[in-house]
Amino acid sequence: MKISVKSVIYIVVGLLICWLIIFTQIKCNKLQKQLNEEKIKRLEQVDSLNYINKQHLDKIKTYELKVSELNLELDSLQHVKNKIIVKKDGVIVSKNASIASKQLKQNLEV
Repeated sequence: MKISVKSVIYIVVGLLICWLIIFTQIKCNKLQKQLNEEKIKRLEQVDSLNYINKQHLDKIKTYELKVSELNLELDSLQHVKNKIIVKKDGVIVSKNASIASKQLKQNLEV
């Protein structure tokens, strides 16, 4: 049995095509693996950022509650201060609470 030149060429071309297919498949599998790893990393980063974002939002809510409470305290202190201001004949004697209390004490002694 004699192998012709055409047959040898077909065999060589066939082997080259098989080698190219195998090489391409290996490279494609490697790239697919890298893509999957990058997707996992991205998901981990997104989860981490979501967790951090939730923590920050919780802190913001806590601070908003504290600010609201402090505003209420400030309003009540302002109300108390306004009660302490002593008016005599339509004239404000004092706007400072400590001075107002001294003035009130003096007025009561007289």
